[in-house]
Amino acid sequence: GLDGSFSSGGTATPSKQGYAFPVIPAITGSYSDQIEYRISLIDGKQGNLPASWVIEFSDPVFGNRWAPDRLYLTVQGRACARKLVTSQHDRRFVWAGSEWYGYLSPAAWGRGACNSSYPDMPVVSCSTKQ
Repeated sequence: GLDGSFSSGGTATPSKQGYAFPVIPAITGSYSDQIEYRISLIDGKQGNLPASWVIEFSDPVFGNRWAPDRLYLTVQGRACARKLVTSQHDRRFVWAGSEWYGYLSPAAWGRGACNSSYPDMPVVSCSTKQ
C-alpha cells in the first residue's frame, strides 16, 4: 500500500491538512469495478481512523457534468465495508476556511465519503441554457 505521506497547504499556519492517494474509479464491466480500496492506520493499536477525519473522493463537478465517479471503499473503524462511494457524497460544510476561522467548522465533522448519516449531495445541472 501507499504510506500516505502527510501534506499541508497554506502559508505560515497550514489551514488545510491531509493525505492524498491516486485511485482508479470503478467503471462498470471493467477490471476497475472489482477494485476495493481499504483505509486504516498503522499505529500499533486497532488501526481505526478517527471519527473526526473527513474522507473526500473525486469532485461533484465531474458527477454533475458526466456520470458520477465511483469506487468501493472500506474504512477501518467505521460502518463502511466495501461501500460504493460516489463523487456526489456529502460535502456540506466542508470548505477551506479563512484566515480568521480556518480549518473546518464544527458542522463539517463526521461528513464525507463512507458515511451513512448524510445523503449524497443533489446533482446540479451543467446544461447550457439558451
